[in-house]
Amino acid sequence: MKNDLTYDLVLLVDDDSVINLVHHHIIKRTGIAKEIKIFLNPLEALLELRRKLVDNDIKILILLDINMPEMDGFEFLDKANTLAKEGKVFDLLMITSSIDYEDMAKGNSHPLINQYITKPLKYNEIINFVHSSSRLTPAP
Repeated sequence: MKNDLTYDLVLLVDDDSVINLVHHHIIKRTGIAKEIKIFLNPLEALLELRRKLVDNDIKILILLDINMPEMDGFEFLDKANTLAKEGKVFDLLMITSSIDYEDMAKGNSHPLINQYITKPLKYNEIINFVHSSSRLTPAP
């Protein structure tokens, strides 16, 4: 299914390579991304996010896990929050296997997180998110 709403870039940030492949396949199947990049290391994903946000017109979606060895998802959010404070805009879905109530509450209340989803991402979840997202505009 090809949508008329697209992201220029989707960043998959998860230390689980199998989940990344599953999510890559789902995102590709939806047709919502011009480019998809996988990051096993969240520090590398932050560097890429900073590089890409130099162009203010780029639309970015981040799928972020919580539990990763180098930096957890909430630490990633703290660092990404400085970019958001600079006026940089991106959408962020926290996609995690954590069913811990505290993680859910923290994720659902964080200002950068558009939606908290339990792994694995499902096709309909991403389609519904894209269609309800107010930040996206139809692609030319």
